[in-house]
This record gives sequence, C-alpha cells and structure tokens, in this order.
Amino acid sequence: MSVNVRALQVFMIAFALVGSSLLTYNDSPTEPKYALITLSFIVVLLAPMLNNDIPRIATFKKNIWGQLFFFMPVAMLLVWFYGLLVAVLNGNEILFALRNFTGMLFYFFLYSLLIAQPSIKNIFNIIFLALLVQLAYAVYYSYPFFSGDVVFNLAISISENKTAYSVGFSIFFPFVTLLLYYYVSNDSIRKNLDFVSIKFHYFFIFIAVVLFSIIPNLSKGFFIALVFSLFFPVLYTFYSSLARHKSVVGGLGFFMQFSLIFLAIFVMIVFWEPLIFTFSNSETSNAERATQFGFIVEDLVFWGKGLGALVDGYDRNHYGLELTYLSIVHKFGILGILIVCYFFITFFCIFINLLKGRQVFVSFFAFGLMLYTVPAAGNPLLFDPLMIMLHCFAVYMLLKPDGKFSKVF
Repeated sequence: MSVNVRALQVFMIAFALVGSSLLTYNDSPTEPKYALITLSFIVVLLAPMLNNDIPRIATFKKNIWGQLFFFMPVAMLLVWFYGLLVAVLNGNEILFALRNFTGMLFYFFLYSLLIAQPSIKNIFNIIFLALLVQLAYAVYYSYPFFSGDVVFNLAISISENKTAYSVGFSIFFPFVTLLLYYYVSNDSIRKNLDFVSIKFHYFFIFIAVVLFSIIPNLSKGFFIALVFSLFFPVLYTFYSSLARHKSVVGGLGFFMQFSLIFLAIFVMIVFWEPLIFTFSNSETSNAERATQFGFIVEDLVFWGKGLGALVDGYDRNHYGLELTYLSIVHKFGILGILIVCYFFITFFCIFINLLKGRQVFVSFFAFGLMLYTVPAAGNPLLFDPLMIMLHCFAVYMLLKPDGKFSKVF
C-alpha cells in the first residue's frame, strides 16, 4: 500500500511550526524547538522511501536571488562553524560559544520546504494554526489588564507595562499586514487573493481581537513592527495609485485609511508623553542599549571575536547582547555582514515584487513574516527557531521552486 508522502511531509512541517509555537511563551527554552525542526526534517527527507522512492529537493527559479537563497542554510552553517573556530583560537568559553546563535544551524528547515513543496494555501493555514496558539497565550498574558488587576500606568514607559513577553507575537504581523492590504485595495485586486480559505469579514473581527490582546504586552520593537504592519499597506496603495494613474483603493479602503490616520492622531495625543519617554535614552532599557552600542563598536575587529565572546569593558559577564545585528558582526567580523545581508536581501526581493506589482498578496504576507527583524534589532530573538521558520517560509513564498528536482542523495 502506497503512502501519501506529500501529505505526511506537509504535516511534519505543520508539526514543526505549530509545535514550536506551543513551546514559544514567556521565557521559554529553545532546545525543544530545535528538536522539533530536526525531527521534521528527518521525516520529510526520508518519507519518499516509504514508497521505495528517492528523496528529491526542488531548486529555486534560475535567478541570482534564487541561487543565493538556496545556499542560505549552508552559508549560515559555515559562518557559525567559523565563529566556533575563532572562539576556540581566542580561548572563549566553549559552553558560551556552543549556545551562541545556535539557531543558525537550523536554517535547513528551508530544505524541508523545498522537498515537501507545500502550496501557498498550505503555508497560510499552517501559520494560521500557529497564530491561534500565540493568541491563546496573548489572551492569558493580557488577563491582568482585562480583569483590572493591573492598571496601565502612563507615568512609565509603555513597554514597561507589559505583564509578559513572547517572541511568538511576531507571528501576528503577516496577518495584520495582509488584512490591511485586503481592505484598503479595491475589488479587482481582492479577487486575486485565492489562497485564503477563511472569510475575511470574520477574519477582520478576529484580528481586532488579536490586536486587543497583544498590544498590552508588546515591547518597543514590537510596537514599531506593528506600526509598519498597519501603515505599510496604506502607503503602498497610495504608491500604486500614483504609479498606475488610477485608484487601487476601494471605498472601504478610504474609510480604513482615514480611520488609521485618526487612530494615529488619537494615540499621539493621549500617549504623547509616554511615547516620547518610551523611545528616549532616559528610559532604562534604552539607556542600557545606548551604553552597549558604544562598547560593542569599540570592540569590533575585522575577523570577529568568535562565538561566546564577551565585550571588553562592558559590565556584563554574558555573551548574549540585545543589539543583535551589531552582536553578529562582533562575533563573526566581516562574515557577519554576509549573514545580516540575507535579511536585507529578503526585504529587497519583497520590495521588488511590490514595485513591479508581482505576487502582491504573497509579498505582503512575506513582508509581515519578516517584521520580526524589527524587534530583533534590540532583542536577542533573530535566531529563535520560530523566527527561523518564518524567514524560511518568506523566502520559499517569494522564490517558488521551478519544478525541477535533484536527488538529495
């Protein structure tokens, strides 16, 4: 009896993402999520053998970006081992080195996608399931605000009011971004949205509940990412209207745009002083990051200090740093810039698609998937397993396989 290999492979991809979402909560460990990604990859890779077939991996379309991203997991692996070698040569604490940026080793999740080749609709539904898990956590974390046990204090930083913090909240951004573009665009554009099985009118109410639940628990970086997810679709519709010399905004879209503008003005008026304080150097965490920035810059060297390296002169005996992108360059040197470039190039591919009006809905969803890179600038979440999978999904959606397969082994 033959086995539906593709269904099994797609299930294992869902198992890895939804399972990782279940394991992503306030101060959650990362090791179990690494295990899920690894198990998923092994099953996806070996599943064809159940039908006496050979595992095959798809390649991206033949362009420079496709080839570049196909080797992204290899680049991450090699750079990480380079950082480990430098750490050994510099005498860094080995345990620190092995724990530092370990998530880079698990970008092979991209190859799971290229072997299984899930549809865009599959991906949307898988990520939606993972979102439901994070929504449950968000409601739980926000309960103290709903019950009145915690009162929002305007005298302190907005982000200091949060009752919990979870990197998993990043999974809300692609749905917020996609929903906003859906509602601000006109009917001729909406009809091309063929990979969403849920009614968006109900989805709108659902996302409103999501935002109501997560906003009390967002950090500064997440607030900025949320602003991008809300206003970028609006700005894009204005650009599209100017570029095409005709409106691409529906009647409901005008209402949505003016509502967002009104909401922004209202928030600025009511929360002006807390907002200013939240993003000023007077706020405790900002002051710490400003101090950290100076020490890291002074400690940069061309070849990097290696994984697990501490920052000379900085009064913290730990390799983990909030300024993630600077930390990457600090650890890997010139090769760290290559790693950072992969994130910039992903956004570049998104913007090229949007400027050309190509795969617009998919590109907006990928844009939302990548918004975790915004809070990652000031929080060590860039290589969290859940974030790695979001990056791989974004790349896969943007650079679909060309249908050609090569034998894995």
